[in-house]
Amino acid sequence: MRVLPNEVEFSKFLLDLGNGTLNDEDYKVILPEQCILSPNDDIIDVIFGKLIKEKKFQEMSKCAILSARNIDVDEINKQITNLLNNDCERIYTAVDFVVHNNGEIDVILPEHLNHLNPPSLPPHELRLRKNCIIMLIRNISINEGLCNGTRLQIIDLSNHLIKCTILTGDRANQIVFLNRITLYSENDYPFTFKRRQFPVKLAFAMTINKAQGQTFKNTGIDLRRDVFNHGQLYIVMSRVRSWNSVKVYLRNQIQRRKVKNWVYKELYTEL
Repeated sequence: MRVLPNEVEFSKFLLDLGNGTLNDEDYKVILPEQCILSPNDDIIDVIFGKLIKEKKFQEMSKCAILSARNIDVDEINKQITNLLNNDCERIYTAVDFVVHNNGEIDVILPEHLNHLNPPSLPPHELRLRKNCIIMLIRNISINEGLCNGTRLQIIDLSNHLIKCTILTGDRANQIVFLNRITLYSENDYPFTFKRRQFPVKLAFAMTINKAQGQTFKNTGIDLRRDVFNHGQLYIVMSRVRSWNSVKVYLRNQIQRRKVKNWVYKELYTEL
């Protein structure tokens, strides 16, 4: 739906990719040479390096690096943040608790809680700089456009507030202020984990699942590790409008453009 009208070849490739007709017997597909980065290229430099050097910070909001796993996304986000000016950097630390039916208890040491990083919560230590791209991980106010998955760009940082511009949705370009809230993780551990922190994560890079429904001017796709779920490769390849807007970073030359494309065709078959 988002592909440009003249990109007929790209459109057909995406349809065949989503239907699994390009797969071999090992659920692998060969990606076109034109979208593969050279082994000597750095995906961070290709997508964000030039924009940061030229201080085109608004253009950064139209780009993203997508990966299958949270651990890779977190590492890429840290590296990109390090490229920004650190004069206005702030580190926000959370307050962590274990919640019991009778209230808060101190059975688990705070130091251990601080190292926990469930995907449903922001990190204990949130390191932010001006012009960082962040994403909300909770619904704050639907009327104000502050929903889970909303991307924002930081304008200013203070002790208790983050001033941002909304990048996505009907409220794009509006300025909002975020403050700390208390968040709960009830399904990741044998106990209920409570963390008071800003409900955001860095979003220069995102997981494939978080990128659903979004359109970018340029994307870098980190496929050093294969996708692991039905339709993920189609989702990640279809976030842009043309071949020229997507660059794929593979593990090494041995991978030879062959990547996993999990498509379970039985899901499309009527029982």
